[in-house]
Amino acid sequence: MVLGLLCNAAMASAQEADGPHVRVEIKPSRVVVGQGVILSLEVLAPNYMPAPPVLPDFQVRSLVTRQTSARNFVEQHDGVTYAGVRYEFTISPMEAGTFAILGQSVTVTYAAEPPATRTVSMPIPKLDLQAFIPPEARDLNPFVSANNITVEQSVDRSSQNLEVGDSVTRTVTVTANGLPAMLIPPIVFVPVDGFAIYPSQPDLQDVTDGRSGLQKGIRTEQVVYLLQKTGDYNLPPISLSWWNVRDQKIERTHIDEVGLHVADNLAARPSANWPDPWSISDFLQRHWQALSILLVGVVVLIWRLPPLMHAFTAWRDRRQKAHRESEACYFAILRCAVSSGDARKTYFSLLDWLERFVPLGRIGSTQILKRLANDPALSAAVDALEQNLFGNGAAEPDLQAFKSRLSPARRRLLRRRHSTRVEHLLPVDINPMPIKDGIPTA
Repeated sequence: MVLGLLCNAAMASAQEADGPHVRVEIKPSRVVVGQGVILSLEVLAPNYMPAPPVLPDFQVRSLVTRQTSARNFVEQHDGVTYAGVRYEFTISPMEAGTFAILGQSVTVTYAAEPPATRTVSMPIPKLDLQAFIPPEARDLNPFVSANNITVEQSVDRSSQNLEVGDSVTRTVTVTANGLPAMLIPPIVFVPVDGFAIYPSQPDLQDVTDGRSGLQKGIRTEQVVYLLQKTGDYNLPPISLSWWNVRDQKIERTHIDEVGLHVADNLAARPSANWPDPWSISDFLQRHWQALSILLVGVVVLIWRLPPLMHAFTAWRDRRQKAHRESEACYFAILRCAVSSGDARKTYFSLLDWLERFVPLGRIGSTQILKRLANDPALSAAVDALEQNLFGNGAAEPDLQAFKSRLSPARRRLLRRRHSTRVEHLLPVDINPMPIKDGIPTA
């Protein structure tokens, strides 16, 4: 049978001996439409990788692909130390059928003979995935699968006692465990006679629980009803039928209708004291000179507006470009990298910031930072970060300790810059340094 040929773990390695290689697997290879499978991709290279691998996006028609995690590891093979990165992607099929993920490759830059580097591109073996709809649920239209689905609504009135001309805002939120938000079907708001309806764009969110790792999609839709007629009305109920993957059965989620009473708005009726139409003509005759001057001013403003807008746009672009290249902007990027917990991203963001940090003479060197900061804790944190990235199986660095010591050091150096003349230092690594285990040593 064809299904017997679908491997639960499709794995391959590169042909080059003692070179980088890739391992890939997909589990499971058969899944219900809408549910996710895990694609694991491991990239390994001898010594270390000075830059992250360039990954494919694994985008295939009718498949929703999201990267969910990435972590470093180290392996030993025949006495050779390999630095590795394991990536995980969640792939959710949008329709039934058989899908082939092929023609993908990963590019790796690694220290072939440290510090010399080499860049290679490795193909990823073909991966097969089959999506199906259970026979019991083939009449569902649209077909929706999840471990659990809840539907909630809120109704906001523009006034407590509704009258013609008021508005009512209805917000409906659908939460599906184990289903991406973009696969939750749109909510159908049935028109109500006597109301004008104004729907807004849906809000889609994918949330992952930090402890359990469970994923859920949240779709929020909002519609505004403008009340145009008096009477008693009901906003129609909303229901959703879906396939419970955990219990293997069809379930129906429902929210009740909303009753509204709309009264007449006496204040909105035309007044019997409207001004005589001739009064407008009299006003124009009496004030035509002032109106003519006003009209000329509007024409001049329209004529002058494009050059002014062009000058303003150019000034704004210059300000934005200067901000993007500023030291403060790159320091904010560094703080975000630290908060993400990614050691490699943190280290290269640190180097980018150091190149723009004036107190260090605009030299991207961690050695100068440690010398001028004169903070043993900061120096130890930087050393631990470098050892983790370029050492052999070093422990995870304490990025929070690094973050807590870096900000005070930056403030001290900035104050010192304003109070004294900062000496221009040469980089400490201007001369070649010996290499041990792939790590530059002083």
